[in-house]
Amino acid sequence: MMENPCTGFTFKSPEISGIAHFCGFGYDHLSDTYKVYGIFKKEGPSGMESSTRIYTFGPTSSWRRIDDIPLFLFRVITDMPSAFDNTTGVFFSSKKACTINWSIKHVVLYFDLGKESYGRFPLPVRESGYCTHLCVLRDCLSVCYEDARTRRWIMWQMKEYGDPQSWTTLAMIPFHPQLPLMGHPLRPLYISQSDVLLALSSNFQMVLYNLNDGSFDFPVIDSPSDNHHSLFVFPTWSSKQFIPSAAALHETQTQAYYLLKPVCTFSWLLLAIMRRLSLLLASLCVLYHVAFSFNDGQVANGNFEQGPKASDMKGTVVTKRDAIPEWEISGLVEYIKAGQKQGDMLLVVPEGAHAVRLGNGASIKQRIMVIKGNYYSITFVVARTCAQNERLNVSVAPDWVVLPMQTLYSSDGWDAYAWSFQADYSLAELVIHNPRSKEEDQACGPLIDSVAIKALYPPRPTKINILKNGGFEEGPYIFPNTSWGVLIPPNIVDLSDHSPIPAWIVESLKAVKYIDSQHFSVPQGNRAVELVAGKESAIAQVVRTVVGRTYLLTFDVGDAGDSCEGPMVVEVYAAKENTRVSYESKGKGGFKLGFLKFKAISTRTRIVFLSSFYTMKSDSSLCGPVIDDVRLISVHNS
Repeated sequence: MMENPCTGFTFKSPEISGIAHFCGFGYDHLSDTYKVYGIFKKEGPSGMESSTRIYTFGPTSSWRRIDDIPLFLFRVITDMPSAFDNTTGVFFSSKKACTINWSIKHVVLYFDLGKESYGRFPLPVRESGYCTHLCVLRDCLSVCYEDARTRRWIMWQMKEYGDPQSWTTLAMIPFHPQLPLMGHPLRPLYISQSDVLLALSSNFQMVLYNLNDGSFDFPVIDSPSDNHHSLFVFPTWSSKQFIPSAAALHETQTQAYYLLKPVCTFSWLLLAIMRRLSLLLASLCVLYHVAFSFNDGQVANGNFEQGPKASDMKGTVVTKRDAIPEWEISGLVEYIKAGQKQGDMLLVVPEGAHAVRLGNGASIKQRIMVIKGNYYSITFVVARTCAQNERLNVSVAPDWVVLPMQTLYSSDGWDAYAWSFQADYSLAELVIHNPRSKEEDQACGPLIDSVAIKALYPPRPTKINILKNGGFEEGPYIFPNTSWGVLIPPNIVDLSDHSPIPAWIVESLKAVKYIDSQHFSVPQGNRAVELVAGKESAIAQVVRTVVGRTYLLTFDVGDAGDSCEGPMVVEVYAAKENTRVSYESKGKGGFKLGFLKFKAISTRTRIVFLSSFYTMKSDSSLCGPVIDDVRLISVHNS
C-alpha cells in the first residue's frame, strides 16, 4: 500500500513474494505516476531465480517484468548486494528526468523511471577509501565517501545531473572520536540554510556538522516505536526548508534501511516507510530546536555587544559588578567603543563595535556549563594598548596560564589566542585577569573582544598513522569573521598537561599559529599549523615506538597563501636523525612533501618541527612555513 499521511492519499498494490535484493521508489513527473522498482529472488524449478519488476501505481496497474541490470557493463558477475555500495536506490528528480540511483564500484548506475531504461556515469575520482553513500543535497545528487589516507569523509555534489565534469567538492568532514571508527559509512541527510549538515552514522547516531566552523554536535532523540521492529527508516529530501511542508511531502523522497523477511511485500514496506516518515518528522521539529541550543562557538555575550546601562557607567568605566550581561567584573573595567581615542591612539575593535579593557588587577568572569572530565579550549581575541610587558592570566580552576604579550604577531595589534583545560566540575568558572600591579598606569590594560569555547576530543593513532592528530583537524575554535588564525602559547607558560591542539606540544619560546582553510592555504583538510617565529616557534609530539624498528615520517611543508614570501626551511628531528626541507614561497599557497626515515632508540620518540628562519610580511607581521598531514608508519629495516 502507498499512503501519504499528510494528504490522506492511499493506494493498495498487489503483493509479490520473494527476497528483495534491491529496491527503489520514486515519482515520475512526466507521467505523473509513482513507481516501485525491485529485484526479487525466489526458489524455482531450477533453483534460485531472479527477476526485475516495476509497479506503476494507477487504476489498472500491476507488477511488470522489465530488463535486468546490465551488470556486465561493470564487470560484475553477480547481483548480490555486496557488489553494490547501496542496495536502496536514491531517487533524484530534475526537469530532464526522474531516476533511481545506485553506486557500484566507481560509477553511478541509474534507472530512468520515464524511459524505464538504465544508464551510468562515473563517480568523482578518489585516491583511496570506500563506504560510498549516495544522497541528494540541495537539489543535487551527492556522494559521501571515506578517504582512508586523510581520515576524512569527503562530500561531492553533481551540479548538473549526468555530467561527470560537474562533480564539485562540497565538504571535508574530519574523523571524530564519537563516531564509529573509519571503515563505516556516514550518511548525509540534509544541509540547512545556515550550512549545518544533518547526517546519520553507521550506528544510527544523529550527527550535526557545521560546514562553516567545523564543529560537531550529537543530538539525541527518541526513536518512535511501532510494530515493525525489522525496519529502520529515515527520510531525505531536497527542499530548501529544514522540515518539508505538508505540500512538499507529496513528492518527498524516502530511503529505507531495513531487514527483509523471506516473504517481502511492498505494500507493507511502503506503508511502514510513510508512517515512520510522518512520526520522524515530528521528532525532527524538536531536534531543530534542541540541536542548535548549544554549539561550539562564542560564549554568552562573548563579543560584548550587549553592553551595560548608561546608569552603570562613569565615562567608559563600568561601575556595577554585573552590569555587562552574562559577565561578572572585578576592579577597573572599561567598556570600549570602536573608534574611541586614547591620547593620540585610535582604539580599533576587530569584530562588532565593542570590547572591554582590563585595568591593572581587573578581571572578567563567566560561568559555563560543561561536562565533567571533558577537555575544552578557550579562544579569545586580545590587544595590548601601551604597556610593552603586558600579560594576561586565563584560568578555569585548577588550570591556568599567564600569557606574555610582548610579541605582536599581527599587523593591526590584535591576536587570537587559545588555551585548553580539563573540566573538573560541571560548572566551569572562566576568569580573564590582568595581573599587572595597580600602581602602574591603569590606561595601559589589555583589550578583550571575543571569547569562545570548543570541546576537544582526544585523538587516537590509527592503522595508517602512529601519530595522533597528524592533520591538526582537532583543535581550538577559529572565529569565522577573522583572518589572523589562532596563536597556541608555548608549554613554558602553559603549565597544563594538555594542549589546544590535542597530542601536540608547542615546544618553544614563542607561539605557533593554528590556521584554517577558509582564510589560508592549507595543504590537506581544513586545518594546519604555521611556524611564525623561526627557531623560537616549534611543535612536537611524543609517540610510542619499538627500539630498533625503522620508521618513516612524512609531512607537507608549504606556505599559508598570506603573502609570506621568500625562502623557508623546516627542520625535523626524530631519534638521532634530522632533515631540512627547503621551500621557496611566493606567498600564494602551495606545498611539497618531506620525509625522514629513522630507527627508534627508545620506547618514546619525540618528533619535532621548527622553522630555521624568521620571516616577515610586508606589513611587518610574523609569518612562516606551514606544516600539515604529518604521518608516521613502521617500515621494514631494508
